[in-house]
Amino acid sequence: MLKDLRWGNEFEGSYDLVQERARMVLDKEFPKGLDPDQGDPAGGEFYTVWHHKVSVWHRKTVRERCHLKVEDRGEGKVRVGVAVVTQLNNNIDNPHDIDEAIWVKKERDRDREALLEQTIAQRYLEAKPSGYFEEKHRPKGSGTLRKDILDRTRDVDLGEMEPGDIQGELPPATGDKKDEPKDRR
Repeated sequence: MLKDLRWGNEFEGSYDLVQERARMVLDKEFPKGLDPDQGDPAGGEFYTVWHHKVSVWHRKTVRERCHLKVEDRGEGKVRVGVAVVTQLNNNIDNPHDIDEAIWVKKERDRDREALLEQTIAQRYLEAKPSGYFEEKHRPKGSGTLRKDILDRTRDVDLGEMEPGDIQGELPPATGDKKDEPKDRR
């Protein structure tokens, strides 16, 4: 299951910097480290060792492992592939003991795969503030009125509305309730 990678979209970025960021994200998410016998960290392929999340409850102790690959697509384009596999401990007598664990229910963790891929790729996405933000926070005023204020009524034409166009009754104004006495002294 670790061989079948889930690939994200390619993005613009330096292959070496993306590879460095991938290693940083793996070090944070899988603190026990990388498997020295598998993968090629210099070539952008990483395998982690099994990481255990121990619990005293039955079927709550979980182990997980990750395979991540950074691929150079040429012309400054890079993409990241991730596979995360999890298993449950089915030992009812000692659910917290890793040495006596009975590992069952091997499955892919699709949400974790997407999160890892997006965490690595997010730094390289091009983001730009909106025109409104740039206009509002510019260091020096433009000397003219803002366009978003001048054009604020262009989508609504209140001049064409007739008095009979309003459907239903308007709610009574505060203080016009008939059940309330008018003088409360």
